[in-house]
Amino acid sequence: MPSFFEVHRSKLRAVISRARAGSSKKDLTFSTNGTLSHWDTLPAEIQVLIISRCSLSDILNIRLVSEGFRTLIDNNEPDIARSHLRFLRHGSLPLRLEEIDQDYTHEPEDDMRLLSDLFPPSKTRQGAYVYDWRYLKSLNGRLDVCTRLSHHLAEVVMDLYIASRDVGSKKIAKRSRLGGKDRLQDKFRLSLFYVLLFFESYSQARLDHQNTLHIDYDSGRLPAPVTSHDRFQVYLSLQRNILSSPPFTHTPTLIATHHAMHVLRTCLRTTISREPGVHTDPQPQALYDRRTAWISMLLNHSGLDRIAEFFAAEKDHGGLTFRSGNKRREFMKNMERDQQGYQRASVRAVVFADGGPDGWEVDKFWFEAAKGVLEERGEVPHVAEMGVRIGFGEEENVAVSCAWCVGVRGWEVRLA
Repeated sequence: MPSFFEVHRSKLRAVISRARAGSSKKDLTFSTNGTLSHWDTLPAEIQVLIISRCSLSDILNIRLVSEGFRTLIDNNEPDIARSHLRFLRHGSLPLRLEEIDQDYTHEPEDDMRLLSDLFPPSKTRQGAYVYDWRYLKSLNGRLDVCTRLSHHLAEVVMDLYIASRDVGSKKIAKRSRLGGKDRLQDKFRLSLFYVLLFFESYSQARLDHQNTLHIDYDSGRLPAPVTSHDRFQVYLSLQRNILSSPPFTHTPTLIATHHAMHVLRTCLRTTISREPGVHTDPQPQALYDRRTAWISMLLNHSGLDRIAEFFAAEKDHGGLTFRSGNKRREFMKNMERDQQGYQRASVRAVVFADGGPDGWEVDKFWFEAAKGVLEERGEVPHVAEMGVRIGFGEEENVAVSCAWCVGVRGWEVRLA
């Protein structure tokens, strides 16, 4: 039997649906303040609980139904947002990173619990968490990025797998590809939450370091611009600090995230290598440098959202070509905006000797720092993770691993 809250939540959704369908107001019973008359008989605390059980998009739509709903939701935004997150987390609120118990599953129901633990709300000066629509939207945005990117990575990996195996008929290949892709996507999505944490933490750490240098420059405490070598050493130290902090202090989490980064780098290189002319370019080193620059720009400055856009654009048009298409045009426009914004940063020009990019070497993003931290923990080499069951013929696994794994069982993700 539906609970009290579920019944009223369904009624609220029905109001929205009828409003969208253009139902006349005479179909609804309103009180003088514009809200449902039966609704007005409920205590405010119950109204807040009912609204908090709706999806975020439904809550924001309910806010537009009438002035009464708008006032109710605006006046109780922190309580509704907190209760809504508690509902999504099955009764709990975000933990501190050092308190994370690592018992998350690959089930979608655990996504918001892990995301809100990794990305807790901001705090007031008094140390209290701030729950609001902005925070909930940021969680939904991160979930969307990781879901889209895990989908694209799973597709690229399955394409590589099928190309390397004799899978029999096209019908069998298609059926098995769908099942394998779903399982890979579940595996990648969870790890990408940690990848996203590293991306955001490293980006903020670089920005803070750059601003500190600029303050020193303005006050005359920076005798000379920072050289490229010194900058790389500082950035390596920043990355190692992140990987030596929670949640990466949990070594299995660090290893799983490292494997996800390996898959991400491999899929980027594989996809970019499909560009027409790759195999016939008379200057392979120049081509390698161009591809490396693309990948480094995506990793260091554009972020996971742009990387997901890249895979979507490539899938839409079959390669890095300048053909017409909305996704392709939008991606190229955004990449150009990223690069121009980076080049226009006046702060970088005065504090760094070359004023150029933060380094085009792909391995300097994550991999060098991760190797150093894993070596310190005695985890190079380390035991491979359990593979992902694909379902072709003899039920072979896809091994999500790296060059430092031992005991790998199954097909390994490698460049085509």
